[in-house]
Amino acid sequence: MNPVSPSVHLRRSFLYVPGSEEKKLAKAAALGFVGKQAIHPGQLPIIHDAFTPSAERVRRAERVLEAWRQAQAEGRGVIALDGDLIELPVVAMEQRVLERARRASRVGTSLE
Repeated sequence: MNPVSPSVHLRRSFLYVPGSEEKKLAKAAALGFVGKQAIHPGQLPIIHDAFTPSAERVRRAERVLEAWRQAQAEGRGVIALDGDLIELPVVAMEQRVLERARRASRVGTSLE
């Protein structure tokens, strides 16, 4: 038995096992987490990808905020969009989604 092999394997497993971290991070993002602590720079691309809103998620946030602006102009405080109830806590969440996307340079600043 080569005494170096287990530690090398353990180190590789610790830093990255293909597919395992992505699943954990996707679950964390789905639960509302927006980041994760890293102990090695090699982990950063996977973490950034997991917690940066997708283009589809950005479009949804933009649609919600546009509908909310229209509703506010009409004096409404609650709206329905695609069967979902939209009120202030949802609007705040969508604004945070766009802010995270802006920080990751995945969306412009047209909705400021």
